[in-house]
Amino acid sequence: MATPASADADLVAAYGMEEGSGTTVHDLSGNGNDGTVANPQWVDGKYGKGLRVGKLDQILTVPDAPSLRTADGLTVEAWIKADGHCPILAAKDDSYRIGGTWGIRTGGQNHDGESIGGFTGDWIHLALVYDGSTLRYVLDGWAVEALPVTGAVDYDSGPLKIGRSCPDATVDEVRVYRRGLADEEIRQDMLKAVVVDERPMAPVVSADLGTGTIQLSWPAATDDHGISAYEIHEVGAPEDTVDAYTLVATVTGLTWNPGCVHRNSIHQYRVVALDTLRQPSSPSEMVGGQVTNPDCPPTAPTVTVSPHEGWAGVRLNGAYDERGITEVQLHRSTTPAFTPSAATLVARVAETTTELTDHVPARATYYYATLAVDTTGNVSTPSAVVSALIEGPPDLQATLVGAYGLNEGTGTTLGDSSGQGHTGTATNPSWVSGKYGTALAFGYAATANVPNLPPRGKVTLSAWVKPKTNARPLEALSRNGFMLYAADWPNDTPSAGLGSGHFVVAPQVLPVDTWTHLAATHDGREIRLYVNGEPVGYAGNTDQFSGIPGQLIIGQGHPHGTLHGMVIDEVRTYDAALTPEQIKSIMTAPIG
Repeated sequence: MATPASADADLVAAYGMEEGSGTTVHDLSGNGNDGTVANPQWVDGKYGKGLRVGKLDQILTVPDAPSLRTADGLTVEAWIKADGHCPILAAKDDSYRIGGTWGIRTGGQNHDGESIGGFTGDWIHLALVYDGSTLRYVLDGWAVEALPVTGAVDYDSGPLKIGRSCPDATVDEVRVYRRGLADEEIRQDMLKAVVVDERPMAPVVSADLGTGTIQLSWPAATDDHGISAYEIHEVGAPEDTVDAYTLVATVTGLTWNPGCVHRNSIHQYRVVALDTLRQPSSPSEMVGGQVTNPDCPPTAPTVTVSPHEGWAGVRLNGAYDERGITEVQLHRSTTPAFTPSAATLVARVAETTTELTDHVPARATYYYATLAVDTTGNVSTPSAVVSALIEGPPDLQATLVGAYGLNEGTGTTLGDSSGQGHTGTATNPSWVSGKYGTALAFGYAATANVPNLPPRGKVTLSAWVKPKTNARPLEALSRNGFMLYAADWPNDTPSAGLGSGHFVVAPQVLPVDTWTHLAATHDGREIRLYVNGEPVGYAGNTDQFSGIPGQLIIGQGHPHGTLHGMVIDEVRTYDAALTPEQIKSIMTAPIG
């Protein structure tokens, strides 16, 4: 049974707001300073019930009484939950007030301050403290501002009003003392309800480590008000106190386990029962021990998707399991809330994989998620789903604007197999054996070009090349300023670029007297470079591949020098940025 609070002789008024009905709010200090509310609205409070205030008929009014005239010292404190400004929570006319503004009157002079704490919709604790020399404003148990004040408090015959101008707020656990409390005393008040109640019995907790993990369990605690929850605190030693820093979980059931913890680590816990007034029991005895064999599922890597035309660049990050991960699965669907399955699986990769390419069949919004599998076969829960609108892949035939197999073997005319009629001309041609059929070798002053190829914003260049040296600038192809080099000073490695934007440079030097396939794409945002069908680098480049019709140049030294006999074959250009998959397909398909 709850009984009135009477622990401190200097407590002159205390309101727990536990009535739940009627218009009277009882003073539980024992001084008889009961208050009334014309139209009370009882709601859940910080501890047990609380009182909704804000309207004129919801203000708690306490008549003046000698015990409320605490001339030499004063503490007024309360829990409040308000979403917005609360100018005055409690006031005794012009004698003192607390809220968004606070102050006291002594010797005919007002001493005022402004709150530096906000009202954010969560429970906060406010206190106004006067000890005869200093006036303090205390927020959540800590003094945040102080004023030098002396003299006795000026009182008149007005009532104490609680919730005087605090719109749409809930107030609970109001206390008035006739002395100034220390901050530590206020923090002690914060932890207990005004209503003195028998605390719940401490739970008797056991820890089962039989499976190598920790499973805590306890019989139900009892209390005359009932039990609302149990707090789980992780501690390092039996004598450790429990507080907000040791709290790891709050549950309503009678069991708990910590979930995934590191193997061979030691974890020890104490459990506290809370009654319906949120008053805590004493902590249980410490239980726990060493985790020897956790069987935690892995965590799936996060996934980010960069859409391109016909494909997506996928990045993975963050897979983890204490035993190790054997594979990461990438799943794709056209359904937003999908469950990963064999039907949605598009790739299996190692845990160390951070980037991969996913090709899509058509334009759609695609949804991606990942799974991870550990060394014991445990599968993670799916990662968060991410989406991307991906355009369909380019049509290889419709976007082909020039295809040159260079199989003429004689003369200066280069036939176009694309069907677009873009015939080219060779200067000082030297016909030799090619990758397929014949090809052109480029010595001093030798080149070939195809005029009047109008650019349409995107481009692909590709060719088979066989350098005779890799120590000079060797320009294999260029079109409207988009250049593909077999070797580019000072790197002597393949590169590609457009205008003044960033170039892509391959990490490896091409072997001499060996056929190598080179390709480069530009989609208006970035340039990508491929060697033998494999991507070797990319760089952002927003220079525009558009304007007046230009020419496709095949084989040109830089500047306009010799290519030292480099052989070029199977030249193609497209008005599209081909996908990595398409680059591989054209590499192995001779031009007819």
